[in-house]
Amino acid sequence: MKKNLVVFLILSFLIIAYSSFVSAADMTLETTLSSTIGYDYFGRNVASGDVNGDGYDDVIVSSSKGTTVGGSWSGRVCVFFGTLEGVPSTDSDHANITINGTKDEDDFGISIASGDVNNDGYDDIIVGAEFADPPGAVSAGQVFVFFGENYSSVVNEIASDYADIIINGTDGFDNFGHAVGSGNFNGDDYDDFVTELLS
Repeated sequence: MKKNLVVFLILSFLIIAYSSFVSAADMTLETTLSSTIGYDYFGRNVASGDVNGDGYDDVIVSSSKGTTVGGSWSGRVCVFFGTLEGVPSTDSDHANITINGTKDEDDFGISIASGDVNNDGYDDIIVGAEFADPPGAVSAGQVFVFFGENYSSVVNEIASDYADIIINGTDGFDNFGHAVGSGNFNGDDYDDFVTELLS
C-alpha cells in the first residue's frame, strides 16, 4: 500500500567527533561512543543539546533496535554529558542518561531531536517511536518529550512511559513519529517541534 507523507508542526554509526572538517587527512579523532549491544543500530540518529543546563552541549544517541527490559527491538536513547574537555569516549553502558523503550518492536528512538520546549533553560529530549501501539491503534506511533533538568552526573535510567509529554498517533499504521525536529517556529521563546506520520 502506498504511503503519503504528512508533516505536523506542534507549537509550544559509531559516533565519532572530529575537531576539524578541513579534510579527512587533517581530522583529529576526539571522541568515540560505542554500543555494548550487537545489532541495536546505535547511532542511527544523533542530536545535541544542553539537557542538564551546565552550559555544555550533550550528545544524544538512539538505538532504535536496542533490546531492553521492554523487550526485543523496544529501542533506547543514550545521553552523554558534555564537559569543558568535550564528551569523553565511553560506551552505552556508561551513558549519563539511558531512556528505555518499554514495548516490543516499538522502535523507540527511530528519530530524536532536542529543544527547550518549556522554556526553562534546559534542552528537552524529543523521541519518536513509529511502531508504538497507542490504545486501539496498531503501529499508529508515538512521540515522547522528556524535560531537561539538573540531572545527576551518575547514570540516570528512565523508562519511556515516564515521559513528560506523550503524543499518540490516531490511526493504525500511520507511523507517527517516524521523524522529529525542533525549532522556534513562531518566535515566542519556546522551541516547537515537528513530527511526521506515514499515512
